[in-house]
Amino acid sequence: MGAIGIILAGAVLATAPALRPVELKPGDRVAMLGDSITAQKSYTRYLETYLELCSGVKDLSFMQFGWPGGTAPHAIERMPDDVLGYRPTVTTVMFGINDGKYKPYSDSIALPYKTNLVTIARMLKAAGSKALFLSPSTMDPTYKDATAFMDALDKMSDRCREAADEEGASFADVNALHESVQNKLIAERGKEKCKFSPDGCHDYPIGHFIMLAGALDGFKLDGRIAELTLDAKTGKATASEGHKVVSSEAGKATFESTRYPFCFRPNPKSFGEDIAAALPYLDFQEKHNRFVLKVTGLDADKAKVGWTDAEGKSVSKTFARAELEKGVNLADAFRDNPFVAPFYAYFDKALDKEYFEVDYTCTVVPFWKWTLEATGKDLKEKFRPLWADLLKEQARRMAELKKLHVPVTHTITVEPVK
Repeated sequence: MGAIGIILAGAVLATAPALRPVELKPGDRVAMLGDSITAQKSYTRYLETYLELCSGVKDLSFMQFGWPGGTAPHAIERMPDDVLGYRPTVTTVMFGINDGKYKPYSDSIALPYKTNLVTIARMLKAAGSKALFLSPSTMDPTYKDATAFMDALDKMSDRCREAADEEGASFADVNALHESVQNKLIAERGKEKCKFSPDGCHDYPIGHFIMLAGALDGFKLDGRIAELTLDAKTGKATASEGHKVVSSEAGKATFESTRYPFCFRPNPKSFGEDIAAALPYLDFQEKHNRFVLKVTGLDADKAKVGWTDAEGKSVSKTFARAELEKGVNLADAFRDNPFVAPFYAYFDKALDKEYFEVDYTCTVVPFWKWTLEATGKDLKEKFRPLWADLLKEQARRMAELKKLHVPVTHTITVEPVK
């Protein structure tokens, strides 16, 4: 690289925003603020489920604040009554689809959007909540003329990044990852087989999984969910934090785990539900989902590894000795595994809680404003006890949901293949 190139590269590095990933702490209260993409209760449930079951951070709680048709200025208006009432210590923020007005990019649209995000960041900071800005998701490129607005959203994402950087907030580029993975899937499979959304912007689960992958980049998480070891000859076994060895013998060990791998439903019914279809174009398994088994003491060049749940359901696969000695990511090798059922028991039940939360945000809390407009009577103070009771009910539902985060007992067997 010549001198000019070095100078230019240095200038880029100097002006690039620090992403400042959020480090979760035990007891954090996570709010998820956004528009109808958030109110779909999809990427938010993936995020909650991952952070609760996979991250290893204890005593987290979650509440979502999605509003269909919501925008950043609307969020500023309502935040004092809903989001800040929850007293979050961490808040994810994703707006842009509606702020962009589905029009070609212009500064007259994007700069107010950026200004409003700055205001949101300051409100959250003043309330003691760390902000993680997620750039807006993109459109489904297979839907009509969606690509025209996709270009605008690319630039809106830049304004989002700038707002985060100016306020010292965290940032994750959901938009770039969402667009990149969609385009790669289309290139491989063709447009006719890649429908990401029924209406161009409200994605099926596969799109929300891509959003999850982007959002996780905004958190300081190491992605090492488990490291289990087994000496096939002596039976000695070890387990990292979040797991314990129940019993072990030559070629076999039983573990109990409270930290789950992220799981994928077997036999998805459609492309839109097949979230694992995005994996070849993400580094999700390596970056966020390492559930590693290391095996030593093998006499053969290959071994069959079996993974069995407490009810006796088993899956197996053969690996080379070198692979096992280095470490095999069981979460990637076995999509159907002992954690799938308990993982989705939590994920599916979280939907009921999020329905309650969206009703709270969109119906109950703003009711006093509708009353004021209709009658001229300001009943806000009379509503506060009701809001407090409903937040207590949300906490109760959160506690009930967390009861589904149960220890999982599973057995690994290693059988040499001669």
